[in-house]
Amino acid sequence: WSKLAKTHPKHQTPYIASMVQGAVMMISLVIFAVLKLDPMVDIFSWCSAFGSMSILLLQLGVSLAVMFYFMKNSHLTASLWSRLIAPFISSIGMAVVLFLVTKNLEVISGSSSPLIYVMPIILAIAIAFGLAVGAWLKRNNFALYENVGNLVKKA
Repeated sequence: WSKLAKTHPKHQTPYIASMVQGAVMMISLVIFAVLKLDPMVDIFSWCSAFGSMSILLLQLGVSLAVMFYFMKNSHLTASLWSRLIAPFISSIGMAVVLFLVTKNLEVISGSSSPLIYVMPIILAIAIAFGLAVGAWLKRNNFALYENVGNLVKKA
C-alpha cells in the first residue's frame, strides 16, 4: 500500500495512486458498458448516492469517535457541549439522514434498478473489512496498529 503514496520525483504528484485509480475507473466503465448502463443516468447518480451514504457514515463515525475519545480521556478539558452534546446531536442527525437516504435510494439515485440496493451492502462490507483489519492489526501487529496514523507522513 505504501507504493500508492509514492510521489513523482519531478512533479511531486501521487502518480502510482493516480494510475491505479484510473485503472479501477476504466474497469468500472467496461463493466457498466457491458451491462448497457447509461453513464449519466446510472453511473453518475449511483456514484453520487453511494458517495453521499459514505460521507454520512464517515461523519456519523467521527461524531461517535469524538464522544468515545473524551469518555476514554476524561482528564482532557473540554466543555460538555464539545465533548458530548454537539457530537450526540450530530450522531442522531447523521443517522436519521442516512436512514432517509437509504430508504429513498430510488429517488436519490434516479434509478429503480435492484442493483442500487447493493450499494448499502457494499458500504457495510467495506466498513466491516476495515474494522476487521484494524482488529487483526491490533492483535497481531500492535506496533503497526499504533503507527497507522503516521504511515502517510512517512510516505
